[in-house]
Amino acid sequence: MKQSLISELLLYKYRYLIGYGLLALCVSALLLTDFSSVPAGVSNAEMRSVVASNAINILQPQFSDMINAPYHLLQKASVSFLGLSNFSIRLPSLLLAIITAITLTVTLNKWFRSNVAMIASLIAITSVPFITISRNGTAAILYVLLVSFILYSASMLLTKRSGTLFGWKLLIVLSCALLLYMPLGIYALLALGVAAIFHPHIRHQLKKTKWYQYMIFAFLSALIVVPIAISVIFDPLVIATLLNGTAPVSQNILDGNHLAQLKLLATTLLSFGSPSIDGAILPFVSLPFALFVLIGLVKIIVDSHSARSYLIFVWLLSALPLLYLNPNRFTLILIPSILLLAIGIDTFMREWYKLFPRNPYARMAAFVPITLIVLGFVTIAPARYFYGYYYTDTTSTHQPELQAIRDSIEPQLTTRLIVEQDSTEFYDILRREYPLLTVATSETTGEDRQQRSIVLDRTDIQINKAPEKILSSSNRDKPVLLRVYNNTR
Repeated sequence: MKQSLISELLLYKYRYLIGYGLLALCVSALLLTDFSSVPAGVSNAEMRSVVASNAINILQPQFSDMINAPYHLLQKASVSFLGLSNFSIRLPSLLLAIITAITLTVTLNKWFRSNVAMIASLIAITSVPFITISRNGTAAILYVLLVSFILYSASMLLTKRSGTLFGWKLLIVLSCALLLYMPLGIYALLALGVAAIFHPHIRHQLKKTKWYQYMIFAFLSALIVVPIAISVIFDPLVIATLLNGTAPVSQNILDGNHLAQLKLLATTLLSFGSPSIDGAILPFVSLPFALFVLIGLVKIIVDSHSARSYLIFVWLLSALPLLYLNPNRFTLILIPSILLLAIGIDTFMREWYKLFPRNPYARMAAFVPITLIVLGFVTIAPARYFYGYYYTDTTSTHQPELQAIRDSIEPQLTTRLIVEQDSTEFYDILRREYPLLTVATSETTGEDRQQRSIVLDRTDIQINKAPEKILSSSNRDKPVLLRVYNNTR
């Protein structure tokens, strides 16, 4: 009678519908709110990514172009059609993030109970690391998406009938092939491959695969892998980047100061003492998030014989050394952390239910702390991200001048844009939209007297005349973005 009464409650009856509706609302709000202005400006990593994307030529590919090539092709298309802007730079990541959020949610639904999957999805998608890579114009989100595809497809192999398995096997093969283009992607493939060897159902599916299916898989994967394979053979820097990543090894490691590196790793992951490092909002994970991950880690140690435990163990063993070399590589352990988070939540709820196996009201009481925890995650983590960028000076890692430059250019007038040396290639992409624009690194003489000059304040170049216009930002320490000079006499 009591159980029937509880099940008739409106919020309880429609709890999953409400939960997934909240999830969709969170994804939309977090990914679209101030999308072009948070982070403020284009990061150094985004600038390098756009330059690499713009340099890709399908008809005349270069060996170095193959690194992150799938993402760069998407970004090149976005910038080509929409022009160079914060929005076009980050649009591929936004679209991939939406697909990733959906894939993660359905994957967790396959691995865990619906209530656990819904809670874990909400917490994972509203976490600082996921928001960061979703709103950043680099290839990090594609790495997470490809791994999510592999996990979901593997889950479908274990639950679907044999007649529908070919498509899921094909998706695994294609995702693995594309992952080879990603720096450090090989380590995720090794972890997933070792876990598959230990999983009896996966081995059974491999044995059941027809020979002609293997031929199709081999042909398609070869088409995808050949370009990166040729690049690896003829350019040693490509294999070095794929194995070591694009982020440099921490200076503490180079100096042999491992104690300082451990402190940096702890600060990056858990410390609230510093708001950001290299423009990344810290800490990457909150204390409740870390607590549930720790519970999940203890659980898989106790339940070490399961295939799920093998997967996470191998994954962590391959990723943690790379994370130690550079703590900003948190993307490597994002998926294992989400799985451990879900295991921790599942363990917490099961242990609570064991305390009150026959009392439905006590079982319902577990929703109170869980609801408070979820609401805390959904509100506090995004607030840390947005307020962190609103109130932290990121001018050393982000260049906020792009939109101001676009607003200052008059297409009908010849204009000279004076920028820093290391950003010349990035701003030179604007010439595709503005043919009369030239990009330089210093003031020159003998030019057309009708030519206007736009000088970025960060160049520290001074021109002995009054500027026609000064554009500024809300930054207190460095308010001036650029100065516009009219050379007409």
